[in-house]
Amino acid sequence: MLEIYNEAVQDLLVAPNKRVSGGLKIREHPKTGAFVQGLTKHDVGSYDAINQKVEDGTKHRTVAAT
Repeated sequence: MLEIYNEAVQDLLVAPNKRVSGGLKIREHPKTGAFVQGLTKHDVGSYDAINQKVEDGTKHRTVAAT
């Protein structure tokens, strides 16, 4: 789960104080295509685990007035 905010890609499943400064890099592999370097992967075994990861990511979103 990621967000792009102020032209920086951030992993929403990582706490804001532990994120890479400057954001993650978008790369392209010649065979598999585009990917985000450093984006975390999490195994889930149930709907409840999926729901918890979505809630965690939602809590870590950037919220600012426009």
